[in-house]
Amino acid sequence: MRAKLAERGEQVAVIESGTLGRIAGKLAQVDQGRGLFRGGEIKYLDGSVDLEALAQSAAEASGANCGLACVASVQDKVVEISIGLWRAGAAKHWQFKFGGHPALVPDWAATMALNALRRY
Repeated sequence: MRAKLAERGEQVAVIESGTLGRIAGKLAQVDQGRGLFRGGEIKYLDGSVDLEALAQSAAEASGANCGLACVASVQDKVVEISIGLWRAGAAKHWQFKFGGHPALVPDWAATMALNALRRY
């Protein structure tokens, strides 16, 4: 991940909810002070927010050229993970629903969000 971000000349900022800070933690661990991870914010959000706009605001507030927003929740044993990504004026949004144990949701959300960043 770090090599791809550095290769592309990208810095990433994150806003996340329902993930226990897992996305920011993983990015900070990979970055190791190289300046690719520009910070994260953990807030309470629901799935009705515009994640693409939120990702853009995270990037702009931190001076990054890429923003990642993720909301994870569990309702009636259904896991919902929504991801928004903004990069250089373009935005993308993904939404997933599936069953699973609530304790695993933060790790699943972080993995899915970082994979979206890697692929986009």
